[in-house]
Amino acid sequence: MTVVSPRVDRRLLDAAETLDDPSGSYAETWRQVGVVAERLGLTRPGYDSIRRALRDHRHRRSEFERLVGPVVVDVLAGRISRWDAERWTSAREAAQRFPRTEG
Repeated sequence: MTVVSPRVDRRLLDAAETLDDPSGSYAETWRQVGVVAERLGLTRPGYDSIRRALRDHRHRRSEFERLVGPVVVDVLAGRISRWDAERWTSAREAAQRFPRTEG
């Protein structure tokens, strides 16, 4: 017999991404998500589910920041080039390669 855990409610995954501090621990965010779950009357998600979702979220955010950071600097400096447009397109494509975790 195979035991499968239930999917994590999308509201809790959204809360995890919103509450996440990349310099903090997964455990701290998991505890905060547990409080949100209680307030919403939902079952607390397992630590591994939240850790996996946050790992994916941090990777997407890091990749996006790496690609978009230089473009933002150029735009704020009043420069925009073909390179910036290509970089922005790459960032968009990277975001699509790493879809949000569904619990």
